[in-house]
Amino acid sequence: MLTCDRCDGQMSDGARCSICLKSLDFACSGITEAGYRKLGVRQSNWKCPTCKAGSTSKAGSGFSEKIEKLEKRVHTIETAQKEIPALKDRIKYLEDFNDKNQWLRSNNIEIKGVPMKDRENLLEIVTSIGNKIIYPVTRPSINFNFKSHNSGGDKTKPIIVSFLNRYLKEDFVAAARSFNTLRPVDIGLVGTGRIFVNDYLTVQNTLLLSKAKSLAKENDFDYVLVKNTIILVRKNSQSPVISIKKEKNLQKIQ
Repeated sequence: MLTCDRCDGQMSDGARCSICLKSLDFACSGITEAGYRKLGVRQSNWKCPTCKAGSTSKAGSGFSEKIEKLEKRVHTIETAQKEIPALKDRIKYLEDFNDKNQWLRSNNIEIKGVPMKDRENLLEIVTSIGNKIIYPVTRPSINFNFKSHNSGGDKTKPIIVSFLNRYLKEDFVAAARSFNTLRPVDIGLVGTGRIFVNDYLTVQNTLLLSKAKSLAKENDFDYVLVKNTIILVRKNSQSPVISIKKEKNLQKIQ
């Protein structure tokens, strides 16, 4: 005789749980004797009500966890979507701010590569450069000039020059580029590096120019230059000129 593990009653036969390995009489097992017999080889996988409930509970728990994770993801997406308009407004504000800041620099140039020296006279340096590139400048044509704090090295802080108007500035830059290679020795200073005369770009546009140059190199573009503070790229001398005013315009360099 066998003993039912649930009611402790005596039984001649019963059902055996494949999980807890307990033997139950048919009254406690929740299955009829005929039903259990019909299981045949599947009797080895039969579960008692307690173990079956436990398995269902675990499955339900796992399903609930998945639902909870899905709800969190949906909440994150919904939150992000609500923030998109504010982010767009912020981007638009920053772009407008950069455009206004760049407009304020329309008459300005940045001269890099001039070695520092004691008691230097920036106006004399600018005048010397003008004479060398055959575009003489006088004091009345310049609003102001100063040494920038943004520097790639202690000995070559950029000189910022503000001309009386944009046309003087553009002609000065064009003359410097036509001269091709300008060095400190050309203006009476000691040094072997090069002097560069360019538009005075904002930090954001300087980064944009750097990205444009990198992409142009990767995609075999021959020309990258700045004219009137606008970045221009060109595949070759027969290709159309592409203006790079915003980050999204970089997609055109391909």
